[in-house]
Amino acid sequence: MCADSKANCWNRWLSSSVAGTIHLGRTSQVWKIRISDDAGKLTCVSRLTMAALERPKDETQAR
Repeated sequence: MCADSKANCWNRWLSSSVAGTIHLGRTSQVWKIRISDDAGKLTCVSRLTMAALERPKDETQAR
């Protein structure tokens, strides 16, 4: 399993965030996250890459 996260933040104050997909594949996902302050000014941009794992069919198959 792999994951990677990269964030560039230039202000610690935040009030809202918006996340959206860049890529939704069968085995991997890439998401973008934008965080803004109360005035709507962008304070942080992040990109998250992760592995997409198949769900177990039932609880007896879960590890």
